[in-house]
Amino acid sequence: MLLAIQPHESLRSFIERHFYLAPRSPESIKLKEISRYYMRGQSIGIIADLLGMSDTYGFNRLLHEHTSYSQVGVFPDFDQRSYTRKIYKDCYTRFETECQLAGICIDCVKEDIESLGFPYWRRDHRYV
Repeated sequence: MLLAIQPHESLRSFIERHFYLAPRSPESIKLKEISRYYMRGQSIGIIADLLGMSDTYGFNRLLHEHTSYSQVGVFPDFDQRSYTRKIYKDCYTRFETECQLAGICIDCVKEDIESLGFPYWRRDHRYV
């Protein structure tokens, strides 16, 4: 059972919901390949493949809408024309790490529970 990723949900939240709701599903087993401490290009590629978003557009959507990388990666290197999956798949950039401090918004939690029945972590509440 593949869960739907929520708007602006962090990739870590998506993974942890899978582990909690369906720990023995084929998707959860595949997601266990991802480090619990950081999210690199290869990790995003695994999630993109599971969600059927394995093209460059899908990879970019996950990178920009579900990590905080778009806040720091606004100005690319001079030779970089786009965030192509081919380049980012094996890169060592940590797009999301466990050392980033997570915050909580009580209003968002209440709204999520009322509308979805469960809360989830957003990639960065300040920018959503």
